[in-house]
Amino acid sequence: MKLGDYARIRTGLVLSRKEAAEEPALRQYTALTLKALTEDGWIDREVTEPYDAATILKREYFTHEVIFY
Repeated sequence: MKLGDYARIRTGLVLSRKEAAEEPALRQYTALTLKALTEDGWIDREVTEPYDAATILKREYFTHEVIFY
């Protein structure tokens, strides 16, 4: 079995491009990285990281459930 059999995978946003480095963050999000994935494929929310963004991010960059028909 391959991951592509169960999910549609897209690369995400390069976080450093939208990061609020020196200026105050406009919005704080939770970043999902590979470190947050367990060996059996679950997301461990305890391992996700806070992300301070300089701009509001588009919805296309968020992880969401997609139903395959």
